[in-house]
Amino acid sequence: MLNAVVFALYKDNARDAMLRLQQDKIFNIVEWLGVIQESKGVATIDYGDLQCVDKLKKYSHNCPKDIYDKVYERLYVFLDMSYRNGDLPIYEYVNMFNLWVNYYYGMFKTQKVDVLIFSDNPHFGVDSIAKDVADAMGIKTVMFMQSLYTNHFFAFSNVDDIGVFDTLPNDDHVAVDLEQKYEKDLSYMKNIKIFDPHKNEKANTAGSGLISKIKKHRNNLVAKTKAKIYGELAKKYRVSYANVVYHEAYSKALTNADIDLNKKFVYFPLHMQPEMTTSVLGKEYCDQMLAIERLAEFIPDDWMIYVKENPKQSYYMRERLFFTRVSMQKKVRFVGREYNTYDLIKNSQFVATIAGTAGWEAISGGKNVLVFGLAWYRKLPGVFEYKDNHSLDDIMDFEIDHEELNNAYNQLISKSYIGVLECGAERNVPDYSSEKNNEYIYSAMKKILSKI
Repeated sequence: MLNAVVFALYKDNARDAMLRLQQDKIFNIVEWLGVIQESKGVATIDYGDLQCVDKLKKYSHNCPKDIYDKVYERLYVFLDMSYRNGDLPIYEYVNMFNLWVNYYYGMFKTQKVDVLIFSDNPHFGVDSIAKDVADAMGIKTVMFMQSLYTNHFFAFSNVDDIGVFDTLPNDDHVAVDLEQKYEKDLSYMKNIKIFDPHKNEKANTAGSGLISKIKKHRNNLVAKTKAKIYGELAKKYRVSYANVVYHEAYSKALTNADIDLNKKFVYFPLHMQPEMTTSVLGKEYCDQMLAIERLAEFIPDDWMIYVKENPKQSYYMRERLFFTRVSMQKKVRFVGREYNTYDLIKNSQFVATIAGTAGWEAISGGKNVLVFGLAWYRKLPGVFEYKDNHSLDDIMDFEIDHEELNNAYNQLISKSYIGVLECGAERNVPDYSSEKNNEYIYSAMKKILSKI
């Protein structure tokens, strides 16, 4: 029987399946990590407790150098993921990194762990570092990705398997008639709230005023208490203030926009950040401007790159120096959020993205795409991976045969399993029930774990 450490998977859609798997001795859950108050009594370790000395002591053990050195190669990725949840100094995140490396190493060693099971692709730091330690120790991992094909998900044991899905494949034949059009009915794009910084305009004055007061009183012993209060208030306004600064830089970038759909251009829609699609699937191109800079070198001098901001994006990873980098690129034009994405896809020479759905929309409508990350559709006809050193001619000379694309898509979806693991995806399933879904997850998990 496998000794397993489980991350999340305690919502109504999967909890009963996991408990039944343990009851039937398919695996033994030695620890179940997540948010205890959301887990209905099944999680044994709360993510929030992993900075508490008493909790860390349970498993902490100095990680051997050979394993540590492998995990250390992932330090930047850990920093990127962890910073999204706070604003500590970088050296504190390095301390956190080391505490968690030792903690997970001790847990996996003492509990003789055989497999880690994640609800998705770990991307919060507290979970991703566990996977990195497991990889370095040679421990198996199981991860999942919800498919855009309703009520199906992929399983894989290696991030680089995304888009191939050969490590933990299903063999259930699926026949889908893929409609040849760009437009998609995407649930996560319905009724979205477009980021509006105007409601935070007062924060500009308020934030600046508080900072001035802090500076004025910081050397006054009597006023130190006031300074502390001002500091707390400044922290409260920090995000609002940063959003205003972002909006100003974004608006300035639009002022020089010369959008002509008759020109030759590549369409690059930005991912919202922070998000898994960039933090994990993007690798070094989590820095989206790096991909745009590479793209600028890839295309001819008389072509443009039309970059459209994500409608839900706020200040994160879009502060002043991001737009300074934008201004350095003569071929780049920023496009307003209100611009129709399908008009840009249709009129572009091709679409470029890290791993975004825009690439899937492009090829299913007949337009080629250049991807910089681990897009789930990256091996389908019409998709060119930047890492493979394709030439511009490779992209421009290729014509997508829709029947060939449809067949390749069906082959890919046939590797998926029935069920919903991503919370929210159940809204797309007619007559969805958690009881039925748990049956699907139980059956799928038994098959998946038999491949470990």
